[in-house]
Amino acid sequence: MVAINSSEPTIFSASKLLKHLDRIVELQSTGDTRPVMVRVDLTNVCNHRCPMCNGAPGALTSDRSSLSLATLEGLAKDFNTLGVKAVALGGGGDPSVHPQVAEILRLFKSYGLETAMFTNGQLMRESFLDAVVDCCSWIRISLDADGPEMFKATHGMDGGDWDKVLVNTRNLVERRARRGSPIVIGASFLIGSHTRSGIYGAAAVARELGVDYIRMRPYFTWNGDLPFDRAEAEEVLAELERAMTLSTDKFIVSYPKARTEWVSGSTGRPTYKKCRIHHFITEVNADGKVHLCCHTKYNSKYILGDLYEKSFIDMWHSEQRKQVYRNIDFNDCAIPCKMSAHNEILEMIDGPVMHPNFL
Repeated sequence: MVAINSSEPTIFSASKLLKHLDRIVELQSTGDTRPVMVRVDLTNVCNHRCPMCNGAPGALTSDRSSLSLATLEGLAKDFNTLGVKAVALGGGGDPSVHPQVAEILRLFKSYGLETAMFTNGQLMRESFLDAVVDCCSWIRISLDADGPEMFKATHGMDGGDWDKVLVNTRNLVERRARRGSPIVIGASFLIGSHTRSGIYGAAAVARELGVDYIRMRPYFTWNGDLPFDRAEAEEVLAELERAMTLSTDKFIVSYPKARTEWVSGSTGRPTYKKCRIHHFITEVNADGKVHLCCHTKYNSKYILGDLYEKSFIDMWHSEQRKQVYRNIDFNDCAIPCKMSAHNEILEMIDGPVMHPNFL
């Protein structure tokens, strides 16, 4: 079991960016750098029917593409050459649906890449469980409910499916202990008007399952919409604080205060002038297209290239990628962007200061 003691675990801290000072210096001196992490959608196929999937207008798609093992090996080679350090598998669909997901996890590890995964937790075959605990730094299970009724509303699935997710999560925790794996196992819960009543209950479920933490966060929104009414914000914040009383030295309840408190007051609009974080992170979709980030992957304006036309390395050094960066429009962004804290750090570092050597 992993002990986590801070009210805001370092796993979520924006200060992690400062562990990559070489890339920050490279960006400052050359205007460009190489990605630290890449998010990869293995497939657009999912076994759940979440009505608010991805939170974006038009995000639900009939595209059922999946990346082949050969394509992913090419990516792994390019990542290794560029100095990418980590790969996070998400969706799109659910990565566990990909029939070769266990092989893929071992493939990335063989190229020296740290790997992590977001999943709904329902499809956990034996080979998958072994690969996860052997290869992943962390895995986060999208719980999004305090019981079967809310699970139906958030994931579109029945009580038997809810029970399966719970059983699989317990099995994963037990498998970790048996194999002596250092993997961190977490759960997540999306907060909206229809889920705010489940905040405390979901945290209690997660603690009983034996996971290391649960991350509570509002649904992302676009166009200034709110995931819950401002009138409900006080109740949400009170429930989050109540849920945090369930934290122990081995289990933590966490939520992003800036994103949550935005709903109750401020605009959530960026205070920085440029989006710089996308020099450090990008998104590969299951159809082979590479996008600026996970929030713009359904917007054609932010396509950096196509893996079936150009290698990832060539794409990264292309004029097309730089052109996309130059034309970022914050009106197209999720509100508030989860990468805002990173951008604020980069803006501060890049900004002018007087007498920088007098600390």
